[in-house]
Amino acid sequence: MNDNKIPRPTPAFSAALAGLFGFLLKYSAYNFLTGVVLLCFTALAFAYITFIGPRVSFLKYLSFLIPVDSQGTATIGASDILRVFSLLSLIFMILAITGKTFMGGLRKLISPAPRADGVKNSSPADTQSIRQSIRAGTRRFIIGCVAITLFFLAAFIAIPFAKLAEDTSSIAMFALFGFFYLLALVSNGVYILIDVVSDGLLDWARMNFPWPVEREQVM
Repeated sequence: MNDNKIPRPTPAFSAALAGLFGFLLKYSAYNFLTGVVLLCFTALAFAYITFIGPRVSFLKYLSFLIPVDSQGTATIGASDILRVFSLLSLIFMILAITGKTFMGGLRKLISPAPRADGVKNSSPADTQSIRQSIRAGTRRFIIGCVAITLFFLAAFIAIPFAKLAEDTSSIAMFALFGFFYLLALVSNGVYILIDVVSDGLLDWARMNFPWPVEREQVM
C-alpha cells in the first residue's frame, strides 16, 4: 500500500482557486487602468490650467478622494496618491464586474441559450469564446488608444501657450508629456491583456464549479 499519494484537488477547490486568482489578476489589471486614467487626467488638467486658469473649481467634487480646502485648492501628498490610486482601482473593478454581470444577465433574459442534457461538449464554444474575447480586447485597445491620444493632444496643443518656469523649456514639456503618452498607451495594452486573461479564468471557474442548482437540474 502506498499511503504517500498526494490527494488530487476537488473540482470545487480548483474552481475556487482559479476564481480567486482571476479576481487578483483583475485587480492588478485595474491598477494599470487607474494609471491610464491619472495620466490622462494630468494631460487634461494641464490643458485646463493653461487655457482657463489655475483655479480648478471642479476639484471640490473630488473631495472624497483629494483633500480640498474651501478655496478649491488641493493639497496632495504621497499617501494621498496611493490612497486615491488603490481606491480608484477598486471602484473601477467593482463597476466593471457589476456592469458585465448585469449585461450578461440581460442578454440571457432576452435570448436564453439552449442547455445541453448533461453532455458537455464545450470545445467549439470555447474556441468561439476565445475569438470573441480577442476581438473585444482589440476593439477596447483601439478605442482606448484613440481616447488617450485625444487627451494628450489637448496637452500638446497647450504647451506653446503655457506659462512655464524660467528653467523649463517647451521642448522639455513635449518630451515629458510624450513619455506620459507612451506610458499611457503601454499601460492600456497591459490592462486589456490582463483583464482578458482574468475574464477567462473567472469564466472557467464559474463553468466548472459544482453549483448546487446545476446538480439538482441534472438529477
